[in-house]
Amino acid sequence: MRIETRMLEGNDPARTLINFAHENQITQIFLARTRKRSHSLLGQAGLLQKIVRHARDIQIVIVSEREPATE
Repeated sequence: MRIETRMLEGNDPARTLINFAHENQITQIFLARTRKRSHSLLGQAGLLQKIVRHARDIQIVIVSEREPATE
């Protein structure tokens, strides 16, 4: 699996991400959702839903944070 990271700039984070994906023929996007509510862009209410709504032809995988396993 080839995974690259990029820093994107734009006024609308969801639209910026989806436009980048379309321009670069990206078919999958992996996003992280943490348990803690932060002031980061991915912590904003509704941003993940907006990305999913705009990504009609892109597979979106949302990975949630898990508690470490206790032995």
